[in-house]
Amino acid sequence: MNLIADIGNTRTKFYLFEKDEIVKHFVFKNEEIEAIKSCLDSLDFKKMIVSATSDLESFYAKYSFLLLTNKTQIPIGIDYKTPKTLGTDRIALAVGAQHLFPQKNCLIIGTGTCITLDFIDKNASYQGGAISPGLTLRLQSLHTFTDKLPLIKPEATKTFFDLTGKSTEESIESGVFNGTFAEIDGIIYRYKQIYEELTVILTGGDQEIFALNLKNTIFAHANIQAIGLNTILNYNE
Repeated sequence: MNLIADIGNTRTKFYLFEKDEIVKHFVFKNEEIEAIKSCLDSLDFKKMIVSATSDLESFYAKYSFLLLTNKTQIPIGIDYKTPKTLGTDRIALAVGAQHLFPQKNCLIIGTGTCITLDFIDKNASYQGGAISPGLTLRLQSLHTFTDKLPLIKPEATKTFFDLTGKSTEESIESGVFNGTFAEIDGIIYRYKQIYEELTVILTGGDQEIFALNLKNTIFAHANIQAIGLNTILNYNE
């Protein structure tokens, strides 16, 4: 069994892999330290890889694991001006895309705290991408950096947003949500002008709402980052 530990800005996710299949999946808030410890101690695994956007807590030290860094051996090439600053989450997404769609031009759209776009070409060479604020960050920034605009919290059940807002709240929703969807559709369109054969992959916490609103044909895959990390772990055997 392989254990994949994906430690993000707010959540810690564990995946147990049997070969290439996820057999168990756990999600914790980062502050749930005792629950994380208890989960780790209860799991039976042979190898472990950790991808962390924040500092590792000291209790990970007692486990033997591969820490994903820019020096880790990976099964793709990196054509990036500043590889030392390239986030391990973006590396894992690119490796996961290459594993699922070999010899394909892939654009991976991550929809979390930030929206990330990462392009890996059909020759398995990571070329770079883009980073912009995610939906929640955009809503928060309008409230934080203005005097009178309210803080709008996304409704989990709301999937359609009127183009013309009839209130301040609806206007913010239209600007943030419809604006972001149009932004991503526009970027996909520009990539397709360069690469006629392009596989677009959508992942991350907000992937469902993007999948419902983007005009382009996409593959939605919630666990592509975990698949990439498992692929990297196996590559380093």
